[in-house]
Parts: sequence; structure tokens; C-alpha cells
Amino acid sequence: MQIAIITSEFGSNAGGLSFGCLSYAQMLSSLGYEITIISSSYENWNTNAYNSKFPIIGNKLVICDGGYKKELKENLFFRAHIRNVLSEISETKYDIFISFGAGLNGLFASELSYVLKVKLFVLLRGSEINLSVSDSKLHTFNYRCLKQAQKVIALSEELLERSKQIYYSPNAEYHVIPNSIELSNYISTFTPAKKTFILGCGSKNLNEKKGVANLISMLPYLNKNQTYNFKFEFAGHIDSDLQFNYLDLCDKLDVKDIVKFTGDLTRNEFVDRMKSWDFYIQGSYCEGFSNSVGDYLSLGKPFILSNSGFIAESLKSDMSEIVFDNFIPEQMATKLLSIIDNPQINSIYQNAYYEISKLTNKDTLNKKWLSVFENESPNHCSFALQKNNILSVVLHDISDDEYSNIDTNVESFKTFVQRIFDNGYKLCSSSFYFSSIDKSNLIICTFDDAYTGVIEHGLPILKEFGFTATVFVCSDYIGKTNDWNLKDKKNRIHMNTNDLHTLQKEGWEIGSHGLSHSSLLRLSDEDLQNELCLSKQSLELEFGDIHSYAYPYGDYNEYCKSQTATFYKTAFALTQGGTLYGVDN
Repeated sequence: MQIAIITSEFGSNAGGLSFGCLSYAQMLSSLGYEITIISSSYENWNTNAYNSKFPIIGNKLVICDGGYKKELKENLFFRAHIRNVLSEISETKYDIFISFGAGLNGLFASELSYVLKVKLFVLLRGSEINLSVSDSKLHTFNYRCLKQAQKVIALSEELLERSKQIYYSPNAEYHVIPNSIELSNYISTFTPAKKTFILGCGSKNLNEKKGVANLISMLPYLNKNQTYNFKFEFAGHIDSDLQFNYLDLCDKLDVKDIVKFTGDLTRNEFVDRMKSWDFYIQGSYCEGFSNSVGDYLSLGKPFILSNSGFIAESLKSDMSEIVFDNFIPEQMATKLLSIIDNPQINSIYQNAYYEISKLTNKDTLNKKWLSVFENESPNHCSFALQKNNILSVVLHDISDDEYSNIDTNVESFKTFVQRIFDNGYKLCSSSFYFSSIDKSNLIICTFDDAYTGVIEHGLPILKEFGFTATVFVCSDYIGKTNDWNLKDKKNRIHMNTNDLHTLQKEGWEIGSHGLSHSSLLRLSDEDLQNELCLSKQSLELEFGDIHSYAYPYGDYNEYCKSQTATFYKTAFALTQGGTLYGVDN
């Protein structure tokens, strides 16, 4: 498979975005994909800064600054560079374009995707999404990019949700996949007798995105406590005007003797510097997945994080002691002191590192990336389904119970989904299936009745493999119990609107199962119209367009079918019996 990665930065000795893109390209290459790098930047990269194994298509233009219109250079470069790139790659048949970061880079990638009719995957990295809420120009770039994308992969749930606020497509796939971290097998033991602490924070280019001024402002509150002495070290290049302001702040707070700015460091120098720190302090107001934090975690040392980014999201529920509650310097200082004084500090960090290792190990993430690309490989499947066959899995509830006509056991469902993945197939929603050009390895997955077991058990399992489904909802029963089903001996609860919105945000499709699960064969013409029409209208007010319908009890005839077709694009029914676990297993 031919993949082109579009990026504004690339290399091992530049910033986090550069190194992240290089690492990502190397990972895809190790999985067997052919990679080309396309620069969206005017700057010519230093040839020593990247791995020469990848072909790189960079800028060949020369445009001077100056004149009445300051943004003219940027605008001219954008248009001319796209034409140059299109000319250079016109003979290469790319399968996928990957935009490494959104913003202006994403706009550039979306233009290439649109002109060449190549699928676009967008990888959301951080500030380009987080800052676009208050930046109309950046918001427009992101809107154009996300609208063109077939798949959106973010470093954190926070980034993914913000991207959906900018533009959401029910036909796109959405995933959260963090960076991998090679964690140390050794985790430092905290010494209660320690009295002097060196705090650290760093980045290749250090600025207010890391909350530096706020972190400096913590120091007076920390050193009010006579028990400990705190110093702060900031590693990375800082623009001269910004550093002047930081030094001025240090003077005002009388902390200039305990704050040190190291200046620009190579990657190896940066990692060596971190070895002397006692705590890494993440003060970022909005983070995706900090490469600096990842490097520090590889040393197995204590840290405390602002409540932003993948790692904080993963730890804040069970290990809230090491995640700041807010960005108020005094309260941040109190939080740090409380973890230092916590007698369970070593246990807390042992648990934190264990949790992070589960979520960021290379094998786990490689499996997720393979799942993202699996359906894009034309030669993956050992055999293809016939075009006139549509394979669909029909389920109801997922639970810890044994099999019934409604229940599917959790462990058996996990095994089933794993086998689907291992054999090169992909479970998906009805809308995704019918919008896909290549359906050869797609299997539609549906859940009738919208029970809470689906979001509790089904969603996490399908999400692990990048799969989605369609859930068919009885609009009159949203958030209610299953009292209507007198044959079901088990008390069940139908998902509420918040549950259904959660599924929708994960790329699932919401479909109609009528108003009240009534057999269409038993209704008058007027009641049949109401079941089909009113349920659709009710769901569309809450969830947007509803295109799919499932016949309650699988009951329909040609007349019901014709009436259903006036309201829905697709309809599902079980017409050839079911399965018998004792036989099929």
C-alpha cells in the first residue's frame, strides 16, 4: 500500500511534531507500508534531520517577504507548492494521504486529497485543534480538512471531541490512538526523607502552550512550606521577547535564583537533563500527547499532569492524586505537596506506570493501526464476499449471562470480534458499509432494541479494534425499562439519549426500530405509517438523519416493505432463522 504523509515538520532533532512524524513513518514502514513524505512547509528541512530511507517531496520555490500584504508570501506559496507537488506525484498511485496534524497543514492535505481523489486520514496532534475554538482562521482550516477526511485519529478523547464540534460526519471513522512509550522496567522509589526537589518542564520550543508563567507562579506557594525547598528548570528554546517576560516575572516573584532556563538542547541532551529532575510538571492548558512527558516516563520517575491529554485522561479517574484539578498556581502547589506527603506515593506511581504501559505499548498500538488500515488494503482478504451478498450480524444485548434469544455472553463476543479481526474482516455500521467503495471485507453489525449492555460491554470491545455498529432504537422506550416485552424474564434498561449520543460520537449509526416494537403485520395502515414516520422524526430531532430501519420481530411483507422504503434507505430483517449456540460453537 502506498501512503503519503503530509506534514509541516519532520526529523529527529527538531520539535515534538517533527520527531512524532518520523516515529510514525518508521512505525508504518515496519508494518509493511510504502511511505512518502510530502512537506507542506516553505522551510527546507536539513537533510541530516530525517531518516533518508523515506522519499521526501519538499519545497522547491523561492518567494521573498515584503510588500503591503504581509500574508502574500504564505498564500502564494500554498497555491504554487500544491501545483508543484501535484506535478511531481501525478504518476504515483497513492492509496491514502495522511495529514500529520490539521490546521494549515490539514488544509494543504485536503486540497491534494480532493484534486487527486485519494482517501484522506487526519491525525490530530494538539494545539491546531485545541486553539481553533478562539481562532476563526484556524477553525476554517480545520473545518475544510475534517470535512474531506474519511478517518480521523486523535491522540486523546479531548482532541477527538473538539474535532467533532468543528465538523462531524456520520460516515467518517473516529479513533483515539496515543503515541507509544518504551517504559523503564525500573520505577524510581520515592524517598520520604528528601527535602530538596528539582521540578522540570521542557519542549524543543518552549512557550506559553506549556503554561510556563503559571508554573513559575507556583514556586512562591511551594516554598511557603518550610519543610521542602523547590527549584524549577525549564528546558528548550525560548524566543528572546518571551524569555525577557519570564525573567521579569521571576524578579517580581523573587524566584530568579531558583528558576533556570537551559536554552536549546538536542534530544539526547534533553533526556540526560531530565534524569536530574525529581518531578516532571505538565502545566499545559491543552495537550494531546506530550512527547516530553513520554520521554520522562521512559525514565520511570514521578510526575504530575494538568488535566489535558491522553495520559491525564487515562489516570484521572483512579489516580486523581497526580492530575491537577485546575490551573490556579496556589492550588497546583497544594496538589503537588499533597502527593509528596502521601504515604502511598510509591504505590500510586506503580499503578500509574502499569496503566500507562497497558495503553501505550507498541504491540497494542500496532494492532490498532493495523485495524485502521485493514479495510484499505485491496489484497488483504484471502477471499472476497460476492458483491450480491451482504453479510450482517444481528445481536440484541451483551451481558455476563449465558446465551438466550436476547443475550450474547461478553467473553464469547470478545472471541467472536477477535476472530473477525484476525481473519481480515471488519465490523461496521450500515451507513459505513453502504458508503464504502470496497465492501469486500466488511460485515454489518447491528444491535436491536438499544439495551444498556451494548454501551457497557459492546462499545469497548468493538472500539478496541476500530469497529462500529448500527443500533436500532424504539423511540418510545429511550431510557425506559423493557416492561413491554412480557416474554423476557430479565429486567433490562434501554439506553438514554446521552448513551446514544456517546455511540454516535464513536462513529456508530443510530437507526429506527419503530415507536414501540410493534409488528408491522398487525397494524392498521394509519398505525403502520405512524410507526415508520413518527419514530424517524423523533430520532432525527435528537440525532440527525436516520436512514436505517429494523423490522420488529423480523415481520414484514411486500406492502410493509414498500411503505418502509418511503422513509428509509435500508431495512433489516431476520428471515432465515437464527443460530443455535450448541451447534455453532
